[in-house]
Amino acid sequence: MKAGKRNGIRIGPDQWIDEADLTAQRHLAVDIDGLVSKLEVLWGALETECEARCCGFGAFDFGPAAIQRAAIKLASTQDLGRKLGKLRTDLAALAADVYISKRLNCYCSRRAMDALLCHLQQHLPAPSAA
Repeated sequence: MKAGKRNGIRIGPDQWIDEADLTAQRHLAVDIDGLVSKLEVLWGALETECEARCCGFGAFDFGPAAIQRAAIKLASTQDLGRKLGKLRTDLAALAADVYISKRLNCYCSRRAMDALLCHLQQHLPAPSAA
C-alpha cells in the first residue's frame, strides 16, 4: 500500500480493518455512546496515541500487545471479555448499519465495529486460574 491516510481502523503495524467511505450514509447513523460507555475503562487504557476527540480511532492503540497490556493493567480480563461480548450482541440488535460515537469520535459501519470488537476479544490474555 502507498503511504498516506488509509480509511479504516489500525489494529497492528501493517494490519487494518478496512472501512468504506460512509459520508453518504452519515444521516442514517445510530448513536452508540450509551453502549460503548460501558467499556470506558478499556477505551481510556487504549487511548494512548492522541485523544479521540482529535484523532478518532487513530488515537487508540488497538495492537495485540497494547490490548494485552491494558487488560493486565485493568486486572479484569474475564470481565472485559464478557463486556465486549455483550456490546457485540447489543450492537447486532440495533437496526442500523452505520454507527456514530462522540466518545470514539467516529462514524463506523456495523461490520467494522464488530470486527474491532472481535479483534479486541481475541487478543485479551487468557484469564488466570484462581
